[in-house]
Amino acid sequence: ITGIAAMAAKAGVTYVHEAATGAIAGVGEVDLLHRVFGQSGFPVRGSLSLWGERLSDFTAAGIVPGSGDDRLRSQTVKWVSDGSNQGYTGFMRQNYLGRDTRGVASFTPEQLAAHFAATVQAGWPIMCHANGDAALDMVMAAFAETAKLPAWDAGLRHRIEHSSLLHDEHITAMAALGVTPSFLMNHVRLWGKVMRDDILGAPRADLLDRYASVVKAGLRASFHCDFSVSPIGPLNYIATAAARTMADGGEVLNPAERVPVSQAVRGSTIDAAWMCHADGLVGSLTAGKAADFVLLADDPTAHEEDPDAVREIGVLATYLDGVEVHSA
Repeated sequence: ITGIAAMAAKAGVTYVHEAATGAIAGVGEVDLLHRVFGQSGFPVRGSLSLWGERLSDFTAAGIVPGSGDDRLRSQTVKWVSDGSNQGYTGFMRQNYLGRDTRGVASFTPEQLAAHFAATVQAGWPIMCHANGDAALDMVMAAFAETAKLPAWDAGLRHRIEHSSLLHDEHITAMAALGVTPSFLMNHVRLWGKVMRDDILGAPRADLLDRYASVVKAGLRASFHCDFSVSPIGPLNYIATAAARTMADGGEVLNPAERVPVSQAVRGSTIDAAWMCHADGLVGSLTAGKAADFVLLADDPTAHEEDPDAVREIGVLATYLDGVEVHSA
């Protein structure tokens, strides 16, 4: 844990979100993480998404939404609707390219809707993993059913993790319900070419990480790396959102989904903080917030004409509460 935190600080990260707390060792993971994050000199702060299938255990342990302190809080409950597209287990409307499979759903639609209902009735925001377009169909149907409950509160900032293959109707439904996406931008950067050529085919690959369309719909969105699935590096996420160049060959994947660098910066700063319920503490340099900030060798927004250059900007130093926790 301390090694990963040091890697994050070196990459210019001051706040992390752990998205599967309790999946391995249950409730004890929360106490362990609080002890680690509470150590003097620990270089990041963060929040937790508690493993949904252990929700009753967390409740019995007295863990409620927002439990913790400014170093670490339990903020959401995590559900997983399918697998990964690059692993051919993301749940698709149609078969994978050249394969007699369309992936796997983790639950039936009825089961997922019941899990969402139990989560909001306990007062928790939902974070749900969804990669394939059929998984997103199921997740949005579950959100629509849950929104009928008296306990539903769109202000809880429910989110879909990955949201990899968004169709227009998904974005419309998300905007109507106030559900927001977080994108694994390295799907474009690292796997875009193989997704297009070998896994999904060109039409579906164009649906990957539709950040521009989501922003146009009036939604906030954030970026993540799904560590250790891909490397920690917010400057890389920003560059990819703005340029959408694929590492293998340098082609652009669906240029219509590119955004200005100034917009992409929000996906790793204030909008990411907002999705983590932490925008009152971090995400912008504002009076009254924590003095968490990063010194860079250059201004990312100076590279609107060549956004790929953003990923080459060096991190000179990282500060938490005004104290230097990393120096290049």
